[in-house]
Amino acid sequence: PERPRDEFGIAGAGPLVSFMLALGFGALAWAGTVMIRPLLIMAGQWLGMINLVLALFNLLPAFPLDGGRILRAVIWGITRNYKAATLIVGGTGKLIAFGIIFWGSWLILQGDWANGLWIVLVGWFIQHVATQSLQQLTLKSSLAGHTVREAMMVDCPRVSPTVTIQKLVEEIMPFSGRRCFPIVGGMWVTGLITLNEIRNVPHEQWATTTVGMVMIPVKELKSVSPESGLFEALERLSQASVNQLPVIENDQVVGMIARDNILAFSKSARS
Repeated sequence: PERPRDEFGIAGAGPLVSFMLALGFGALAWAGTVMIRPLLIMAGQWLGMINLVLALFNLLPAFPLDGGRILRAVIWGITRNYKAATLIVGGTGKLIAFGIIFWGSWLILQGDWANGLWIVLVGWFIQHVATQSLQQLTLKSSLAGHTVREAMMVDCPRVSPTVTIQKLVEEIMPFSGRRCFPIVGGMWVTGLITLNEIRNVPHEQWATTTVGMVMIPVKELKSVSPESGLFEALERLSQASVNQLPVIENDQVVGMIARDNILAFSKSARS
């Protein structure tokens, strides 16, 4: 979210719906008492309580719960400092997580293994996500103001579309140290081949299959521009579930950007 009120509205929607469902099922239970319908009463009470507990739990001020995002929106709105708000809520989330883990452990010691173990797992999950949110903030801060051009690889070997997969794997790939190769037809890059495309071809067909036959055409590539932000590129890598993206400028592949490049750049920027 770009503004505190946006995050507040998004995060508040979940608990609000749970409260509305709790009230609705409570009304259903009340209707069951009026009509003397025991099954209706039981269903309304059970579903109403479940949604009420869910709403209250979701309002705990810890990531990834909506309560944590609501608290961050409030602090962010007051301080006008997104980073400080995230650090505060991340710390609060860790304290709550450790409290939940302690509660679950105490239940286990009391002999309630089923509920205790479940509560410990919930606490561990909240602690894990709170830690991740702080790590993401650190990463985002270190990449702020930096572009893909600063970290992209420009030395990826370019190969002809007529090269066989066998030649690529045995003669080009071992000496390049790269995992992706732009395919050049004439003066233009026409596509890209990565390890994923190679794996999809049976080994016995490598000698007769050219890279041009299995490459990803340029028009189908998910890509970034050299002026894209590094954190934006990292998000796009995650969304596409890939390890590298071509960097395209003026309809031409001018380089490649990989997760490793971005993380290495972040590490050097922090040191």
